[in-house]
Amino acid sequence: MNDDASIHIPRIVAHHVSEAAFLRATRTRLRSAAHVALKDLARHDERIDAQLDGIAVAGDFGSAMCDEALEDAGAGEVFTAAAVALTSGDLRRLTRILALAKAVPATRRGLLCAFGWVGAAHLEHVVRRLLESDDPFVMECGLAACAMHRVDPGRNLVPAAHTGGALRCRALRVAGECHRPDLLRDCIDAYEDDNPACRFWAARSAAFLGERVESAKVLMRLAQDTGPMRAHALRLAIQLSDPSRTAALLEAFSGDAGNVRLLLFGVGVSGDPHYANWLIRQMETTYPARAAGEALSLITGANLVHDHLEGAKPADAAESPGDDTGDDDVSMNDDDDLRWPDPEKVAVWWKERSGLFRPGTRYFMGNAVTQTQCLTVLANGYQRQRFLAADYLRLLLPDSRLFSVCAPARRQRRWLVGSR
Repeated sequence: MNDDASIHIPRIVAHHVSEAAFLRATRTRLRSAAHVALKDLARHDERIDAQLDGIAVAGDFGSAMCDEALEDAGAGEVFTAAAVALTSGDLRRLTRILALAKAVPATRRGLLCAFGWVGAAHLEHVVRRLLESDDPFVMECGLAACAMHRVDPGRNLVPAAHTGGALRCRALRVAGECHRPDLLRDCIDAYEDDNPACRFWAARSAAFLGERVESAKVLMRLAQDTGPMRAHALRLAIQLSDPSRTAALLEAFSGDAGNVRLLLFGVGVSGDPHYANWLIRQMETTYPARAAGEALSLITGANLVHDHLEGAKPADAAESPGDDTGDDDVSMNDDDDLRWPDPEKVAVWWKERSGLFRPGTRYFMGNAVTQTQCLTVLANGYQRQRFLAADYLRLLLPDSRLFSVCAPARRQRRWLVGSR
């Protein structure tokens, strides 16, 4: 292929570069959205791939345009440049991008996303170099790449778990996601770590690896603190608890108006139809109405649109408050993409179906928490529901590796086919 810049239209290639960066940034929100299903992610991912293909066709000129975009780099620009460097096997460019991401922390998410985006064939030799690096940041990138492809990092994971800072957090996280029971003791030892992020990832991995008593206590303490992972911690703490103890866990969040969103989310995760009538009453108040509707859906499987339970937007509705809850935690994002429930219609719907549900029993999207139900939600549910399904599936299958609902849709579909 002739890479002479004169045969390319710079404006078109520049558009591919800027559009790829924009679409990557948009995907960060979509993967956490209440209204996005796997098929929606797939359509968006095809658009990203189309832009990356356009850059690849331009050869060296396309890579040079990526370099130019890095002069004012955000996470999207770093993602685009790194994805192009990885697919073309340009290790010198990748080394420069690694140095940039290390120097500018705000861009690191884009770099890690690129490792997760490209196919495994482009990573084998690169990741080996990353894992053997003496630079903790570079080694962390190698661990993250392995985890995103659900590949065991091998012997390199053990020393990483015995270091500190971000590398240790990543190692503890990967131990659970890639099923490394040999690191269970390291996870347990991190329950009292000074870093809340380390405590969270250690407890999460320990739970995935089979220690579900003390890890649940650690997660519950994290949920009661103000921090970016509190909703994720509450979610997993409830998933680990016996349904009979859920009410006691949720009691810690009642009586405080500032915790109403977190309480509603926890009720939805509890799966207990005992709360259905209370949730319907919350739908009568503007702020928590949509969150209450989502919680009822998590328990009963109700779909406000398909079941004709949607109401009009209240005249006094304002934008929902939202928190940045971290890389993979989605439950406290704003509710702007949720539908407005009609309390009267929902009450009638529930009265007709309440006899099908047993209070005190945990349900997930209208059915028992089983492997089949989790796979069904992973195939057909919305992203927030799919996060729960992935965690449940990992807990149900202790020898498995965590299903990533943030992975490229093409890879998720392959995993789903292999799971059935």
